Amino acid sequence: MFCQSKPFQSSKDLNIANNRLEFIPGTAFHKLTTLRTLHLQNNKFRSIPSSSFAPLVNLENLYLSYNNLELPSEEKFASLPRLKKLWLDGTNLFEIPVKSLFPLTKLEYL
Repeated sequence: MFCQSKPFQSSKDLNIANNRLEFIPGTAFHKLTTLRTLHLQNNKFRSIPSSSFAPLVNLENLYLSYNNLELPSEEKFASLPRLKKLWLDGTNLFEIPVKSLFPLTKLEYL
């Protein structure tokens, strides 16, 4: 959907913040394996399919702030082993299942 063409496949930073997006398909980032930072803040997401994050094995920074996110499933962040910073401020989340954070062994900031 977003950046499937070759020029984007080696991108390190993708900013699609502030676009009033409500939905991301599960295959939206499937060729962006080199992505380090993903800005999704200030949209209208309620949930994001776990499969969207699956190819992002090198992601270090994920901005999800200011979305209407629902409670993440336990496997939501399982494919993000290098994630260091996760921004969730301004969301409806008052608690996060601890099990959903277990795969994030490099997490430094929440």
